[in-house]
Amino acid sequence: MRRAAAVVLLACLADCQFDLPDALPRCGDGFLDVGEECDDGNLISGDECDENCTRTRCGNGIATADEECDDGNVADGDNCKFDCTLSRCGDGYINFGSEECDAGPQNSDFGICTTMCLLARCGDGYVRAGTEACDDGNTVTCGKRTARQRSLAAIALQA
Repeated sequence: MRRAAAVVLLACLADCQFDLPDALPRCGDGFLDVGEECDDGNLISGDECDENCTRTRCGNGIATADEECDDGNVADGDNCKFDCTLSRCGDGYINFGSEECDAGPQNSDFGICTTMCLLARCGDGYVRAGTEACDDGNTVTCGKRTARQRSLAAIALQA
């Protein structure tokens, strides 16, 4: 139902706020006003018309029963993906701020992107063939041979 145009005089209250009469257009009043997609007369979300007077759908900013999240956009790279599911390591989308990489099911502790969605690096505890001779989980000696390792290698060469 559309509302007829009306002139409304607003009174300024002692707290410097307007005294808004019930006749002013607002979401939830049952009238479809400018800027509203719908108005079913209530402020209940998930009933096809949500509390912000938008149609119930992914991307309208209101998380309803079939959505894990709804941040008001359909972009990936934030905590809520385009399909209103929460971003997780391994979903194939880089969640900026908490993931360095995300290769989806190709994440591997022996690959470029680990199962923790971190870029592989010296000191992460995983030896990558062809790029690392050792990786003991710290960055102090990784990639550098200690005096003991050099001695052991020299002994092995002599044998």
